[in-house]
Amino acid sequence: MKKMIFLFRIFVGVLLLHVQSGLSMASQMATTEGPGSVLAKNDEQLDAITKRADESLTAKSTTNQQQEIKGKVVDQTTGKALAAVTIRVKGSSLSAKTNENGEFQLVVEGAGNLLEINCVGYQSRIVPFAEAKHIQLEPTDEAIAEVVVTALGIKRDKKALGYATQNIGGDKLSNVKGVDVGTTLTGRISGLRVMNTTEFNAVPKIQLRGLSPILVIDGVLYENMDLRDIPTDNIAEMNVLKGSTAAALYGQRGAGGAIMITTKKGLKNDGTEISVSSNNMFFSGYLALPDVQTAYSSGEGGKFNNDDYVWGDKMDIGRKYAQWNPYTKKREEKELVSAGKDNFKHFLEPGFISNNSVSFTNQGEFGSVRTSFNHIYNKGQYPNQKLNMSNFSMLGTTKLSDKVDLEGSIGYNRSSSSSNFGSGYNDQGYIYNILVWTGADYDIRDYKDYWLEKDQAQNWMYNAWYDNPYLIAHEKITPELNNKINAAVTLNYKVTNWGKLMLRSGYDYYGQDRVQQNPIGIYGTRGGYAGYGGFHGKGKYLNSQNRGYSSNTDVIFSAKQEWGDIAVDGILGGSVFYRKDNSTLSSTVNGLAIPGYYSLRNSIGPVNTIQNQSELMQNALYGRLALAYRNAIFVEATGRNDWSSTLPADTKSYFYPSVSASATLSDLIAHPLTWLDQFKVRAAWVKAKSTPDPYAIKQAFSIATNVWDGMSTASYPNTIKDFTIAPTQYDSYEFGLDLAFLQNRLFANYTRYYRLNHNRMISTRISPMTGFDYRYINTQEEILTKGHEITLGAVPLKKDQFEWHTMLNFSQNLNYYNKLDPTYSADALHVKKGLRTDYITSADRERAPDGQIVHNASGMPISAKYAAQLIGYSAPKWFWGWTNEFNYRDFALSLSFDGRIKGMSYSNMNARLWQTGSHPDSDNQYRYEEVVNGNKTWVGPGVKIVSGAVTYDKYGQIQEDTRVFAPNDKVVSYESYWRTAYSGRQNYWDETFIKLRELSLHYTVPASFAKRIKAQRASLGVTGQNLFLWSKQYRFSDPDAGTEDLNSPSMRYIGVNLNLTF
Repeated sequence: MKKMIFLFRIFVGVLLLHVQSGLSMASQMATTEGPGSVLAKNDEQLDAITKRADESLTAKSTTNQQQEIKGKVVDQTTGKALAAVTIRVKGSSLSAKTNENGEFQLVVEGAGNLLEINCVGYQSRIVPFAEAKHIQLEPTDEAIAEVVVTALGIKRDKKALGYATQNIGGDKLSNVKGVDVGTTLTGRISGLRVMNTTEFNAVPKIQLRGLSPILVIDGVLYENMDLRDIPTDNIAEMNVLKGSTAAALYGQRGAGGAIMITTKKGLKNDGTEISVSSNNMFFSGYLALPDVQTAYSSGEGGKFNNDDYVWGDKMDIGRKYAQWNPYTKKREEKELVSAGKDNFKHFLEPGFISNNSVSFTNQGEFGSVRTSFNHIYNKGQYPNQKLNMSNFSMLGTTKLSDKVDLEGSIGYNRSSSSSNFGSGYNDQGYIYNILVWTGADYDIRDYKDYWLEKDQAQNWMYNAWYDNPYLIAHEKITPELNNKINAAVTLNYKVTNWGKLMLRSGYDYYGQDRVQQNPIGIYGTRGGYAGYGGFHGKGKYLNSQNRGYSSNTDVIFSAKQEWGDIAVDGILGGSVFYRKDNSTLSSTVNGLAIPGYYSLRNSIGPVNTIQNQSELMQNALYGRLALAYRNAIFVEATGRNDWSSTLPADTKSYFYPSVSASATLSDLIAHPLTWLDQFKVRAAWVKAKSTPDPYAIKQAFSIATNVWDGMSTASYPNTIKDFTIAPTQYDSYEFGLDLAFLQNRLFANYTRYYRLNHNRMISTRISPMTGFDYRYINTQEEILTKGHEITLGAVPLKKDQFEWHTMLNFSQNLNYYNKLDPTYSADALHVKKGLRTDYITSADRERAPDGQIVHNASGMPISAKYAAQLIGYSAPKWFWGWTNEFNYRDFALSLSFDGRIKGMSYSNMNARLWQTGSHPDSDNQYRYEEVVNGNKTWVGPGVKIVSGAVTYDKYGQIQEDTRVFAPNDKVVSYESYWRTAYSGRQNYWDETFIKLRELSLHYTVPASFAKRIKAQRASLGVTGQNLFLWSKQYRFSDPDAGTEDLNSPSMRYIGVNLNLTF
């Protein structure tokens, strides 16, 4: 933390010395004067304003020293009059508000010569009485954006919030449009961690403070939608409510915070607008691509075979073996050559992403309507990988009367993919088959004709375990069709001038149809749905159908009143939430009767069917009460009570309270500093709860069909489910600071948060003597989450037609043991109060006190008996993002960097390459001597035991060690050594990396040229995604995903973007 404070001081100091603002002090800041003299000059400017006000008052003075102040407030950009602007005499409680024409009037008695102007969505101003006749307000920028969308879709003044939020405009999300908007979010929001996978059609994993946030669209919480279902061009703004305090009114579903999306609606002025956007990105190389040795063939013991491993003979030295000929389709004696040095590259195909949308918007006297269509096409990097996603949406608003307005929306998403197996460590994985377990002794392009006998036997040199990758790509396929519908309607009724009633109901439906066909002749038996009968080379067909929907209805009454310096606002409401899910999985048994015919009717044995259904209902009452003093000090309390159908009657009711407060100290200073725009402190606390899943605590029989000669069975669960189970509880609190300086040219936000997770529901193993294996309980173990969120931003350059905006986010989220359960907590060395929960230990090899590997008398490493050696932690110490925007005339350049610091994960790729003999580092003199000349020359690095012994306690800690060591000098087989020593701590790699995530360069076409093509606006740009990667240790794959299991290559994309508005 001290390092972060030190870096922040440097950051502020440098920017204070170099920021060129519109203030008269700019030139001095760039030369010799320090920050102290700059601040002094700002104070002098304030004195000058006060003096000017004293000398040139134009207000009318009465005999009682009364002054009548009249004026008008307008938008600086549009000149439009602004209503409901608060005008306050600085240093007093006297205030007024502007009317619909932006006009105001004040009668002031006694001293005072300054007015404080505040309006939601605009920057505050302090002006002398003399300048009150015509006041212009500038819209707020990203530093202290005034209006944000909070829980339940309610817009509020950001300065009133006691918890952390961060927003981002839709225009920044649409600069680079890939498949998932979540990828663009990476590094842009502090506390939001995005883990982007390289696998086809896989959605990025998003965590907010370590938990999964909910998705709220235009105030409606949709249960079955994710970010992928919302076209980027439909997003007007996204606001992230961080932590459970921000989303307390959503109950348990909001425990992980919320991503609030406001979609685009009508136009500012009456009329019609048509927008067209097209973004196409093309494959442009790899950021991470696996590498293997290509000098030695498949086989074992230095001899070629097509049975297993890649510890075979040296290729390209004239040795001959019987090998498979894919054209004659039989084995023939021929020279062993490295024909497939680039097998994997030859199998890969260039990826492609096309994201296109068109929207139609009409704004009229009584309302607006916006209709849009979006289509995304994604070509994957493996054969037969295609994704098509289409979205149609319509949103309309209308004003039924002066007191009633109505908003409705409907959306439809359809996605179809020819997804197939081919990822991960499994029999049908492409890397598994091409790089890990087979050598370079064949050219994969010769096997595109993959049938030896159509639909029954594959053309491949292996007859066990491994399969022809082209067969997997085109025959073992899992086509998938997803349909989603979402709809919402919102009715607002203005009951009084201070109160409003809202009725809102949302609905979303999903339907997924998925089949899997496994042709006869596939050798691998471990991949896919092996648990439902296996493949066994006889073929299999599965049909999966998943259906479900959810509905959420809210009734909310909101009110707001002001009495001088005091303002009160609040809400009362209730909601009804219902969710239902159904799934059916049917599969053939014992193979396919007719080769190539994929149907349940083609099953040799009776069809096996598994069905599941779940329902959930939650009713809730909630409220919020907020108090404000002088529009600077705010206190807020919320409460929500839920009734859940997943709990017994005695415990199904539970309450969520929260309290938050904030104070904008810069608004309370009698003589404000012109260089200080905002100085706000905030704090919040909430108690959230989480209930078990439907039926998790209810005993129910499981029905299995075709168990005994076609007969079905009913099985009682092996877990005791306790009806006294209570909800898991989260107690969260946070403290924060928001700063803005120099007309918002420099800003900073900091949040420190804690979350105590207790009364957790866990399944723990019990004695089989009870008749059960597990028991569902509330544990006494407590987990404490600690985190930091830091945002630093600035406008370092703002001169003439050039601007540079920059923002840096740092985040940390770590879990610690706060209390242990004496019965159910793990009895382990590193499970102690105050220690991190994400520890990684290794029990790979027995080691000397200095860490060297201990070998036995045969020269082989000795396996360790205990997992006591702490080697690191899985969670990153920090994850960060840095965005930069440069604007010069009609050009706009945007760059986004992000990365992680520390955190470890296991590289299964590295381990398996050593095990099989494919690792590039295994091509060395030791292997050459052993294979070509028959000489074993390898001596394992480490020591051997000369005498003595060692004893350990139950945790693996050394109790007594009398061992005497000497350097290991036993020569062993290089192959045998690494087939034994491939696993262990050497495969845990540091995930530290830096990535240039996105780049866009856009040119806005002059209006005169746009008119020639009948357009109002037009822009053309060059875009890029996943452009550059530096990783500290990861070698074969992209550490972005946070896990490694033979991950697919990481592709670079470069494209073009065209936007037209008519």
